[in-house]
Parts: sequence; C-alpha cells; structure tokens
Amino acid sequence: MFLGEVDPRREAAVDELVAQTLDADFAMFDLEKLDGITADAERIIGSVATAPFGSGKKVVIVDRVDRLSSEGQAGIAGFIPKLPGRSRLILLADGESSSKRRPIRTRKEGNLLEESAGEKRKKGLRPELVAAVKAHGKVVSFEKLKSEGLSKLAADAVKKHGKKIEPSALRALVRSVEANPAVIEREVEKLAIYAADRDTIRASDVNAVVSRSPEDRVFGLIDAAAARRPDLAIRLLDETLSASAKPDDEVLRILALLGKHFRRLYQAKFLRSKGVRDPVSVPDELQSMLAREHSPLTGVDWQRRKIFQQADLFSLDELRKCSKQVLACELAVKGLGDGGAPRLNLEMLVLRLSQPRQKKPCVKGECSGDSRSGRINRGS
Repeated sequence: MFLGEVDPRREAAVDELVAQTLDADFAMFDLEKLDGITADAERIIGSVATAPFGSGKKVVIVDRVDRLSSEGQAGIAGFIPKLPGRSRLILLADGESSSKRRPIRTRKEGNLLEESAGEKRKKGLRPELVAAVKAHGKVVSFEKLKSEGLSKLAADAVKKHGKKIEPSALRALVRSVEANPAVIEREVEKLAIYAADRDTIRASDVNAVVSRSPEDRVFGLIDAAAARRPDLAIRLLDETLSASAKPDDEVLRILALLGKHFRRLYQAKFLRSKGVRDPVSVPDELQSMLAREHSPLTGVDWQRRKIFQQADLFSLDELRKCSKQVLACELAVKGLGDGGAPRLNLEMLVLRLSQPRQKKPCVKGECSGDSRSGRINRGS
C-alpha cells in the first residue's frame, strides 16, 4: 500500500514493483489496473484471484482504494490473509481521513445529504485495511516534498531528456508544480520539446510553456493588491477561475492560499517592526514568537526575501484588516456569513484588498500605519 503524495517517487516505486514481478512480454495480460471509484471489492478480489497468463504472477493495481465503501475495504482486508502466492496486490491511496475529504456544505444541504442513501457510502481509508496490509505486506508513505526535493526531481527529469536548466528556470518550474508534483515529468517533457535544439531550458521557456499553479497566480494577486492595481488583480483572478473546470471549488483553494499568505506577511511585518532586516538572520527570541505554521522564515532564501519585500508594502494595521477581510469572505463562502455566490464574494474581496491606501494626518510624530509598536497576535 502506497500512501501520501502522488508524485514521481510513488510512480517510480509502483513501476519498479511491476517490473520485478512481471515478464515484460506478458505485462499486457498479467497486469490489471482498477479504480476504487468504479470497481467494487468483488471485482478487485476476483481479479487478484485470477491465474496469471505467462509471467508466473498476476499484478492488480487499485488506485484510490480509499474511495471504496467501508464494507468494500473491509472485504479486501479480510481477503488479504488469503492472497494467493501467485498474485501481487498494489493499493494506492492518499491516506486522508474522510473528514478531510468531505466537501463544505450549508447546514440545509448537509441534512438533506445525510438522509440520502449515498451518504451511507463513507469515503476515507479504513484502519482495518491498513492493519491488514501491515500484517501481511508493507505500507509505504510518501511525505510532502519540500522545495529542495522537488528541485532534485525536476533536475533529474531534465537530465533524462538530455537537457540542462538555468537556476532561475528551475526555481520557476518548482514553484509551478509545487501544488501538484505528479505533473513534473509531463511539464519537463513539454519544456524539452519547446527548447528544441537548445541544450539549456531558460526561465522564459518555463513562463511560456508550464501551466501556472494557483500559488503562482495568488502571488500575482498579492503583487497587484500591494500595488493597488484592482484591474490587474481581477484579471488574474478571472484567469485562474477560467482555467478551472470547477470554479466554485477553486474559490476555497484561492481563499486558503490568500489566508496563508497574509498570515506570513503579517509575521514578516512584525519582524520588520522589531528591527529585523535580513530574514536569514532572526534572533531566537523573535522566532519563538512566530506561529509554527505559515512562518515567513520557511522556504528557500528567495521565497523568504519575497515575503519580506511584499510585507514592506503594507502596514501592520493594513495586514490585520486584510486578514479579517479574508476570514469574512471565507465564512461567507462556507455559508456562515452574509452568504452570496462564492465567486462574487471572492471578487469583492480582491477589490477590497486592492483599494488605494487612505492617507491620514500624522499624530504626535507618528503616521497611520506605523508599525514600530506592533505586536504579533498568535490568534491572527
């Protein structure tokens, strides 16, 4: 059973297991791939129990096994101790609980769904299935890759295509695939074809070919908001939503990224107010005052410096206000605030974040927005 991140590491591990088990000449006969969404336990067990054609072993790969019903997963768990020696069963899941997968609904929608028969089919990886695999096989979990790990994967993929890549291009590529590492190989292949006869992939190639991630677009939104460019910010938002097959689902992702980013900006501004000029060198007593999650000190050097540069464009009071606006929008989208269409709520939020600064007169030598007396609020 493979859990965690879906990226080239996991794909390589599955490919290696298949290659170790099957004769390449008979792979098309003795390898079967099923999906937990469309296949039930009876189909999976029947496939595993089928005798191999010519490899000596039968391999069955079940993707999204965590999407099987609880009863189906229990059935597979009960079958695993009886797994024939001539069969190899590979289960793929992300390991998240059903609570993390449950879509956000209004109370009314939730009540209606709870009454429906479909709600009885709970999703999520069941403990008994994991326990059965641990007892009779092996569970491998892939942790989320950090920037350094993604950089190595991307650089290795570039080498496979006989190319080199500029450092700035590598950084841009990693930033684009960070939210979905599984697409690294595909994006590198596109770059190799685009670069054609050139032996080195440039940053301009990445900008021209690689699909921009939601994080990239949110950085653009932040830049536009900081520059008080509502026209540009709205255009970037429209591009992001237009590129999604389910724009309403994308709204919550963008809100989560905005909230995370403004928490990092607020903490970076707090450090500035305490005299920190270099994000690489921060006193321990100040680091201990930061929230553990979404710290402005995480990430590679250029990411930290980018956060501090953006924080310099705001005051602490402005960042507090921005964070409250993001929270109010999130509550409205989730049906806990004033309501309204998710997309309209997000558009209004972006316009508010992009509004020009309002100048106020200085009082006692201190102007509005001065951050020297700011304090970090762990609850922000």
